[in-house]
Amino acid sequence: MEHRVDMKTGSFPEQTALEITRAYQQNHPSGRGSDQSNWISLGPTSTPGGHEGIGRMNCVAFHPTDLNTYWAGAASGGLWYTDDDGATWTCLTDKEESLGVTDIIIPADYDQSQTIYIATGDRDSYDNNSIGVLKSTDGGLTWNATGLQYTLAQRKFINRLIQHPTVSVELIAATTDGVYRTTDGGAIWDAEVTDHVFIDIEFHPDNPEIIYGSNFEGELYVSLNNGASWTRTLNDFAGKRVEIAVTPAAPDWVYAVTESGGLDGIYKSVDKGLTFTKTLSGDTLNLLHWNSNGIGDGGQGYYDLGIAASPIDPNILLVGGINTWRSHNGGTHWSIVNVFAGGQVQIVHADKHSLRFRPNGDLWECNDGGIYVSYDHGDTWIDKTNGIAISQMYRLGVSATDPDEVVTGLQDNGSKLHSGTGWQHVNSGDGMEGIIDHTDNNIQYTTTQSGSLFRTLDRWTSARYIKPNAAGGGAWVTPYAMDPQDPRIIYGGFKEIWKTTDRGDTWTQVSTISHGDKIRSIAIAPSDPNTLYVAGTYFMYKSTTGDEPFVRLTGNVPDHTNSMAYISVKHDDPQTVWVAVSGFTDPGVYESKDGGATWTNISEGLPKIPAYTVIQNKQAVDEIELIVGTELGVFIKKGSEPWMPFGNGLP
Repeated sequence: MEHRVDMKTGSFPEQTALEITRAYQQNHPSGRGSDQSNWISLGPTSTPGGHEGIGRMNCVAFHPTDLNTYWAGAASGGLWYTDDDGATWTCLTDKEESLGVTDIIIPADYDQSQTIYIATGDRDSYDNNSIGVLKSTDGGLTWNATGLQYTLAQRKFINRLIQHPTVSVELIAATTDGVYRTTDGGAIWDAEVTDHVFIDIEFHPDNPEIIYGSNFEGELYVSLNNGASWTRTLNDFAGKRVEIAVTPAAPDWVYAVTESGGLDGIYKSVDKGLTFTKTLSGDTLNLLHWNSNGIGDGGQGYYDLGIAASPIDPNILLVGGINTWRSHNGGTHWSIVNVFAGGQVQIVHADKHSLRFRPNGDLWECNDGGIYVSYDHGDTWIDKTNGIAISQMYRLGVSATDPDEVVTGLQDNGSKLHSGTGWQHVNSGDGMEGIIDHTDNNIQYTTTQSGSLFRTLDRWTSARYIKPNAAGGGAWVTPYAMDPQDPRIIYGGFKEIWKTTDRGDTWTQVSTISHGDKIRSIAIAPSDPNTLYVAGTYFMYKSTTGDEPFVRLTGNVPDHTNSMAYISVKHDDPQTVWVAVSGFTDPGVYESKDGGATWTNISEGLPKIPAYTVIQNKQAVDEIELIVGTELGVFIKKGSEPWMPFGNGLP
C-alpha cells in the first residue's frame, strides 16, 4: 500500500483508480485522436509444474455433469474457463473492476441458465479488494453487480460463497463484515449474522438447515436453524484460522483444521459439529511446516490453508499448507503426498489456498503456482495451469540487441526468461528486478525480495549469488541499475548506494545518505554515467561522480504527500529527469530540466491515480516521447501534448 497512502498522514484513498478515471474521462472527453497501441499477452502461460509455477490460484468450480468443463479463479488474474479439460483456457473477466476471484458458484442448472456467480477479491493476501458478488447469465460473456456490492476503497473481502444444495437462487456469502444471504439469485442480500466474521462456511451435505462457520479466532460455530442463531462448538484457544471440511459420504461428520502459524490441530465431529475430538496435535506432527517430515515449529497457515474430505470415502482427508498431507483413517495418521521441494513424493508448487473434491472423487488443489488435479486421492498430481496468464510481475529487463529477450520477476514464482523459443524458469522465490547485460545476452541478473541478487554468465546454465553485504537488506523490490556504457558497473539501492565494477564479484558502499528509509529507485544518465539520481519514498539524492558526494535535492522536488516510485533520465541530457509519483493526492509525472533543482508537473491528461513507472522512447527522434505505467493502465505523451491512453488490449 506504500504507493497508495498519503505519505504524510497515512490516510488511505477514499476513491479507487477506476472511479477517479471514469470521472476524469467524463469531464475530459478525448479529442486528441485514437489509441494506437495494440497490446498482446506474451505470457508466461506454460509450466512444467512442480516449483515452476505461473501464478497464484484461489479456487475452482465444476460443471454439474461435464468433467471436461471447469472454472478457476486467480488471486490477481480473473476467472478462467476451460471446456476441454484444461487443454485451452479463456479469461472471462478482463474488463471487470477487480481481477481477484475468491470463490465461484456454478449452479446445477448451468446448461439451461448459463449462470455463474463469483466472489471478487483475494481473501488470503488482501492484494485485491472485493467489489462484491458478480453474476453472469450468459456463461461469463457479461457480468452484472448483485445486491452485495462494495467499492474498492471500502477494503472489504468475501471469504467464502456457498449455494443451497437444492435451491439454486439461495446463496450465502461470508464476508469481512458479516454473513449475508440471498434468496432471489443475488438481487437482495439480507444480513444473516452481524457479529461473526467467518473465514469458511459450509452447509450440512443432507440438511441445509444446518450450517457451519469458522473464524480467525480458533472457533467453529453451528447453526441448526438455517442461520437464525449460532452456537460455538469448537474453541481451540491456541488456534487462529480454522477451515472446515464436510462430505456426503458421511453427512454428519465435520472436520476442522486449526493453525497458529504451524498446525495447532485436526478435529473431527461425528454428530453434526456439536462435539469434536482432536485427532492430531501440531506438537506431534506439524502438517503446516516447511519440512516434509512435519518436524518443527512454524508455518504459514494464516495465509495458505485448505482441507478436504473425500466424497467417496469419508476417512480420506487432506490438508494443505506449504505442502499437502493425507490421512486414510479420519485424521489420526498422516503421510505427505506432495512437497514444494525435495522429499520422497511428487513436487507440487507451495502454498495451498484450496483443496476441493469434485463429486466423482477427483481432487483439485489451488496453490501459488496454479491449479492441479489428482485422480488417485493425492498419490499423483497433474498441473492444469498451462494456458492461463495470471502472473504478478514486479519488474522486467529487456535485451538491447534482441527484442524477444526479456527477464522478469514474478510474485511466488521466481524469475523467468522469455526468448524467441518461449519461456524458461531461471530462479525461484519471489522474483523482482531483472537486468540483461547490454553487450552480452548470456550475462543476466535476477533478484528476489529484499535485494538478493543472482548472476549468470552463461544464460542460466549456472548462476551465482552476488548480493552486496548491506546491513538490513533492501526494500521488498530492491532497485538495481546497470551503467548504460560499462555493463560491469552496477548500483544497488539499500539504505545506502552500493556499487560494483566487476559485475557483482565485489561491492563497495559509495554513499553516506544516512536517511534511514530504504531506497526505492535508481536512474543513471545514459549520456553521463557518473550522474545518478536515487530516491526513497519521499526523498531524492543526486551524484555527479558515481560516488560521493550524494546531494539531497530539495526545492520543489515532488516528495510532499506522495511516494516517488520511479526515475528516468533523458537519453542525451543528464539534466533532464522525469519522476513517476504515486499516491492519490497529487500523483503523475514530474519533470526537471536543471538536474533536479526545480520541477514541473507535466501530468496534464492523466487522471489523479498512482503512477508507477515512466520511460522515454529514445527511438522517437522528432519529439520527446514518454510512456507511463499507472494504477490503471498505460499512457503516452508526445512532445508538449497532454497524455493519452495507450492501453488497447490490456485488461
